[in-house]
Amino acid sequence: MGSEVHIVGKSKHAEKLRKSVLQLAANRKDVLIVGEAGAGKSTFASCVAGHERTFQCFLAGIDELAFEKLLSQVTRGTVLIEELEHASFRAQELVARFLVGRPKEVRVMVTTRCSLEGLIQQLKLTDGLFTLLSLFDEVQILPLRERPEDIPVFVKHFSGGLVVDINALETLVKVPWKENVRQLKSVIDRCISSALDGKFDLPEELIDERTEVAKMVGELMESQKPILDKSLDLIEGTIISRTLERFGFNESKAAQFLGMTEHVFGQKVKRLALSRATAR
Repeated sequence: MGSEVHIVGKSKHAEKLRKSVLQLAANRKDVLIVGEAGAGKSTFASCVAGHERTFQCFLAGIDELAFEKLLSQVTRGTVLIEELEHASFRAQELVARFLVGRPKEVRVMVTTRCSLEGLIQQLKLTDGLFTLLSLFDEVQILPLRERPEDIPVFVKHFSGGLVVDINALETLVKVPWKENVRQLKSVIDRCISSALDGKFDLPEELIDERTEVAKMVGELMESQKPILDKSLDLIEGTIISRTLERFGFNESKAAQFLGMTEHVFGQKVKRLALSRATAR
């Protein structure tokens, strides 16, 4: 991936990352990239490396002999060492030795979910490697939930030209995205795979009643024919599912709470294909 690949987003943080890419691509300094899972650490590193040959190594469960052999063969380019938080002490020893003795034409970038200080406190990082990595330029990649204004830009970037209505977009912006951009892309990919007529529907777990009602009202005001049956089923299914969860999947109590007979309630559960595996 070349350094011309832009960092997606319109937030101040995204703009800061774009500037960092240009600076680091030019000065070829070593870089420590810190951020949560799926936040975009590898993408940032790839943008910095540009067209330069990059040797990527994941430290989680790495074959240490193969890792040592690889490092011994690198004479130029960029070495991208991923998942520092999962590195064994032996792997850390190999990294430290490489940093000290590498050719001057080799730049190193390291990614980690945790700060160096945090890894030291958790006894997951050797003092020697801590000292060496402390000399790196550090870049923080903020989690997606701390830059929600970037979410619509990512949705457009991943959606491949499909129409995303404003209500679905508002729902996506409100999701906490624990796995950040990686999780958002996974959801968008699911939406694309099930898209009909150039539009995609959100996965059911992300749909709430207010979003569906707003969508239906919008379609009516625009004189479009809403898919009423589907929307109403989603709303009804969500209400019943949440009520079941509230009462520990006790159908009798859930039916009573919703003002239905157990028979009618059972029919609705069956018609809406709701899970009854844990109901009792």
